[in-house]
Amino acid sequence: MKKDYKHKVNKKKIQVCNIMGVNIAAIDMNWLLKFTDKYLKDLSGDYMCVSNVHTTVMSYENYDYRLVQNGGIMSIPDGGPLSTVGRKRGYNNMKRTTGPSYMEEVFKITVEKGYRHYFYGSTEETLEKLHRKLNHNYPGIQIVGMYSPPFRPLNEEEDKDIIKRINDTNPDFVWVGLGAPKQENWMYNHQGKVNGFMVGVGAASVSYTHL
Repeated sequence: MKKDYKHKVNKKKIQVCNIMGVNIAAIDMNWLLKFTDKYLKDLSGDYMCVSNVHTTVMSYENYDYRLVQNGGIMSIPDGGPLSTVGRKRGYNNMKRTTGPSYMEEVFKITVEKGYRHYFYGSTEETLEKLHRKLNHNYPGIQIVGMYSPPFRPLNEEEDKDIIKRINDTNPDFVWVGLGAPKQENWMYNHQGKVNGFMVGVGAASVSYTHL
């Protein structure tokens, strides 16, 4: 595992509920949108996990993956049971906050806010569909780049190249759709290297093309 990362935003600002070793943010969607908008520039280089029961159990069983889940700015409660546990423990404002819903809420305000988006993951066909759908639904949206990586680990030169390609576009958000645990590991290993706020959305980008 890599060296400790110094977050630009104080993680103590975020109330968490520890569930099976994973610090799940005790938040709701409204809080999350306000938080990311307020601190977006400072979140550049950092990442956020979209956590469900499956990834939480995986983290409980795998110490390294637990470090990954806890290593970003936060892990949000995508899974309904996680927020239910949180409320039973007294975190009354903790509600299910899904990756697809968060992504769509960000898109709704993207033109007004001037957000810039980069998409990493999925197939070229899916990315093309997503590009058309987003431009149709949100005229004026700034999609600054998309990349479908090969289904194998990138070598060192390829990795340096994709980091440069992403950073050259100066994105605000880097949406990572590789599926768990691959996407979380990728964000963890690129923390502090990739400019933009990395969010692991899994199949969200795929499902969005069917909306």
